[in-house]
Amino acid sequence: MENPTKEEIYAALQTYIGLPLTDMWRPAYQVFEFGEQKPRGLNERGQEYWSADLQMDVSGPWRILHNGRILFGREDYRQREFLSGHPTAASKATEEFFDKVEEGKLVCLSVTIPFGADIRIELSEDYVIQSFASFKSWQTILLRNNSAGPSIFVDKESLA
Repeated sequence: MENPTKEEIYAALQTYIGLPLTDMWRPAYQVFEFGEQKPRGLNERGQEYWSADLQMDVSGPWRILHNGRILFGREDYRQREFLSGHPTAASKATEEFFDKVEEGKLVCLSVTIPFGADIRIELSEDYVIQSFASFKSWQTILLRNNSAGPSIFVDKESLA
């Protein structure tokens, strides 16, 4: 769906409520997956791959908050492999977050669009996913439903 209204975007995001965050990965942008992981087919190497029905692809800045503090963000995620080889309190807290994601323990409690092109997804255990865009940054978000319904392409103007 191109040129969605803010209300259509909000309605699509409401379908995340009650679903666990079950994966995050980074092809070139950030993908957050919500719901049960299901087999989808074979990749180009002939290996089976899995994904959730609902995916939010974020091209701009994002961060994970825990207890009101920044746990890590887009730039930190790029360094995750480096951090895992050098344990610190911050990297341990980050790894705890990823363990909870893999176990499906972080459930979406609410989704808001507080202002501008920001999207805030509150998860259980006081975690938050926040995508944000300032007037200087360009951001797009693709809300994909792998089981039914159209994908929704969101840009800054859609949320203005």
